[in-house]
Amino acid sequence: MRSHIFVKESVVITNSEIECFHSWYLTKILKIDYSCPEPIEELETRFRPKFKAWHEAQIQRFEDRGKVMNHPKDSETLAFIAARKGSKRLRDKHIVDLAGRPLIEYAIEAAKESKYVRRVVVSTDCERIAEIALELGAEVPFERPAPLAGDTSGFADVGQHAKAFLGVMEGYTWDYFALIFPNYPVRGKNDIDDALEMLYETQDRNHIVASFQKVRTDLRRIYKRDAGTLTHAYPDHLGYRGDVLYQIGNFVVSSEPCNHQRFWDHHRSEGREPGTGAMIISAEKCIEVDTAQELEQARRVIEARKQNAECEIQSAECRSQNAELKSGPEAERFKIALKTPDVKTPWLEHRVNLLARNLRGEFGENVVLVEQTTDESIFSESKIVLIDAAFAGLTANDVSNAIAKFVKSGKPELISACKPSHHPRWCRKIDGGKIIQLIDDGVVVPRAQELEEVFEAVPAIRILAPIEGAGWSNPDDLPGAVEYFVLPPAASIE
Repeated sequence: MRSHIFVKESVVITNSEIECFHSWYLTKILKIDYSCPEPIEELETRFRPKFKAWHEAQIQRFEDRGKVMNHPKDSETLAFIAARKGSKRLRDKHIVDLAGRPLIEYAIEAAKESKYVRRVVVSTDCERIAEIALELGAEVPFERPAPLAGDTSGFADVGQHAKAFLGVMEGYTWDYFALIFPNYPVRGKNDIDDALEMLYETQDRNHIVASFQKVRTDLRRIYKRDAGTLTHAYPDHLGYRGDVLYQIGNFVVSSEPCNHQRFWDHHRSEGREPGTGAMIISAEKCIEVDTAQELEQARRVIEARKQNAECEIQSAECRSQNAELKSGPEAERFKIALKTPDVKTPWLEHRVNLLARNLRGEFGENVVLVEQTTDESIFSESKIVLIDAAFAGLTANDVSNAIAKFVKSGKPELISACKPSHHPRWCRKIDGGKIIQLIDDGVVVPRAQELEEVFEAVPAIRILAPIEGAGWSNPDDLPGAVEYFVLPPAASIE
């Protein structure tokens, strides 16, 4: 990153002074070996008093306000975005193109659009990310030092480093702090402001508000591999079926003074303290981009938002074309039955039409549309491939791959499965006003720990051989003879 001089409200900070601060903070505060441009004891004498003065000023800011928290509109709110250059699973993740814009732009835009956020600070070691941030009106006051830009660098160290920099170098203090994760591109226009208002209404300075997704979890449909078949992963918890909360890294807001460790530990799997508030956001806002598949999923969601108006116009045409598909002749080997969604919307009708067209291109005239899975007309001597069109990400290639696995397996039935993005051990439920772990078996699983591989049975694609008396198995209790086909992430969203 290019050498620079940072200027903020008449405070001029040279690049050499920034490097001296990095050296002191990493060596003395984080206890990390780091080369120092000047003797470390001289840096200690220079920066330690400023660090202590800032810490005391931040605490005093809260004490001066008394017990009553000010509304965000009358307060200083700092938004912080950490976006390093490296990424193992998706190269140059934060600057990758997503619907014509770099990924990092969505997070910065969300912070800039907040009516309460006063400053947006980006911590990065990437010159291109810095350029994009500055173009959008965010601040990049320093180049993140290498020890804080590795694979194992945590948000606690990265965030506290940025806070200390602003405090020591500027004497800056604040009332609210918003941690915004850059790899969640889909947000509502008012989500951050709503979270800040929710925090204000608690009037609790030790409270934090984090974004959660409410997901429908049925532990009866969670399986693991066992000798090539699916068996229940959590047989002792089969009675749980309902809404659970899964914390996602879209954003977290707090009113903490300087080093509120519970704020930085918000993403861990241990049971939640009462002071954690859950702001529920919709599923489409919970897409985390860490892989090429997730990038494609986010692109589809963003483009679908743009296409809603167009789909409204095309809905009449979709209904006409779908009616023609119902008249397709019987299949010779596999009959492809496409079950239409129970809820009819222009966008879903458009998706059904596109999927049906793609399937007919792959399987010819063997595609029919059905309203109910119990429709006896779809059962014949042919092998039945039942596709639920509510899974809008399905493709003809997914169906072809499922059929290939079914044929190879020689088993009488196949059901699709997915690797749940919300692993049951990371899901939580509300019990007595507290957020606690969903699976309470005494096992604590931090995010860094390897989890057992599990799959969720999802009836997106089902194949059944024409055996006398055969019928669809219950996804809640699959027999060992059922084959399974793991869908890609983008195809498993209903």
